[in-house]
Amino acid sequence: MNKLKFTFAIVVLFCSAVANAALVTVSGKIATAYSFSDYGAGDVVFQMTVSGVGCETGFWLRPTDPGFKSNLSFLLAAHLSGRNVSVQGYNDSIWTGSAGKYCRLYSISFQ
Repeated sequence: MNKLKFTFAIVVLFCSAVANAALVTVSGKIATAYSFSDYGAGDVVFQMTVSGVGCETGFWLRPTDPGFKSNLSFLLAAHLSGRNVSVQGYNDSIWTGSAGKYCRLYSISFQ
């Protein structure tokens, strides 16, 4: 019986952690972007002209993400053209390279 209670408690904790994770959406222009040669083996962080709740500082990409090259291309094109973009990021995956809240990028699209 104790094993069953323990398993149930683990499942509840896991589900509550997943339920707290959310995608934060921000629409606006890219304000700044930074690339780091050593930290994260090439992590890229960027800030928007508008901030999102939980992602107040901006968003980040890691070079090991499958869509890194495509997302970086979108980021650069949007920044250089000054176009508005819609960005979504995971508020439960905060970049550890700063005290600020950079959410890991989920998607970026032109508006």
